Amino acid sequence: MIEVQRRVVIARPVDEVIEFVMDIERYQQVDTKIKPVEQVTRTPTRTEFHFHPKLGGIRMPGPTTGSSMQLTPGARIDVTLSHNPLRRLSGFHASFEVTAVDGGTEVLRTLVFTFRPPLSWIVEPILRRRLPAEVGDELQQAKRYLEKPPTSD
Repeated sequence: MIEVQRRVVIARPVDEVIEFVMDIERYQQVDTKIKPVEQVTRTPTRTEFHFHPKLGGIRMPGPTTGSSMQLTPGARIDVTLSHNPLRRLSGFHASFEVTAVDGGTEVLRTLVFTFRPPLSWIVEPILRRRLPAEVGDELQQAKRYLEKPPTSD
């Protein structure tokens, strides 16, 4: 099992941070692990989409993976796989926990992967080295995106 957690404070209100994450077509601009997304369906509390995962710099082979994001308003977004071509060999869960703090919103990003042998022997060492930096970079890019000053036309 691999678990990665990273935190960042973004100088924006909770609802604005949540809206950015739930709008997966915008969020893919800061998350290289899911880019590009396809077949997006969205309701006020749920986003579903398909993508070709890229983990640890490695694009996963095979058909697209389906993902579901479920919003608990004002608190968190849980991310699961609705269609995982490697479901017999791997599992995944992720979340964004958001908390209002002085100066904005604290975001706790968590990703948990499980792999069965023989896939675990190959994938886990790579992800242990690379995934923490990828998740940290994702959050820093989200911070820069959301905190950038508005452009005047």
